[in-house]
Amino acid sequence: MDTEDGADSGSSSGGNMTTVSQHDFGDKFDKPALTISIIENMKEEYGLFVWPCSVILAEYVWQQRLQFSGVSVLELGAGTCLPGLVAAKLGLDVTLTDDSNKLEVLDNMRRVCDLNQLNCKVSYHYKNVVLHMKTAISLEGIFFLFFKKVSDMLLLCRCWGLTWGVWDESIFTLKPKLILGADVLYDASAFDDLFATVTFLLQNSPGSVFITTYHNRR
Repeated sequence: MDTEDGADSGSSSGGNMTTVSQHDFGDKFDKPALTISIIENMKEEYGLFVWPCSVILAEYVWQQRLQFSGVSVLELGAGTCLPGLVAAKLGLDVTLTDDSNKLEVLDNMRRVCDLNQLNCKVSYHYKNVVLHMKTAISLEGIFFLFFKKVSDMLLLCRCWGLTWGVWDESIFTLKPKLILGADVLYDASAFDDLFATVTFLLQNSPGSVFITTYHNRR
């Protein structure tokens, strides 16, 4: 069940409305087993609000949670991160990614992780210099590290800037077993870069699978 709460910061300027939506998962309608809160900004930036395909993929991850137990997960074009956050809450090792150039989206990803009670530790990789800080600053090439405690075990959830078709050093370290992409097939001009990135990730991690949800807009 998806519901919408009031504005995150009570802000509404320039025609933009920031809200917090709530997404419940579980077999009991009145008592969800898992709830994810998402900060959404209703402006013309695709990565700042939850698309229907994201809800469907998140529900699929929840329904198949036993099958995915123990795997490492990478979400491409994560945006508001709903499928990846479900995986993280299930205790999986998750890397959330979106375009390195979309700094507003990357910052919102950090805020969403904070909202869902993932303790935030931020690491910036920029020109081979590594800094550790408690607050987020938007720099190209950064990635965020989020730690959370589930059943007394410390788990890791990362948030990276990853541009499709760009082969920087960070992509070679990624070896996910499950690659998620909710509605990533929306811009035909980006298909070649997307498929090249997915192909590389699949080859870099033998036995991995790519699962996507697609919205037919015709």
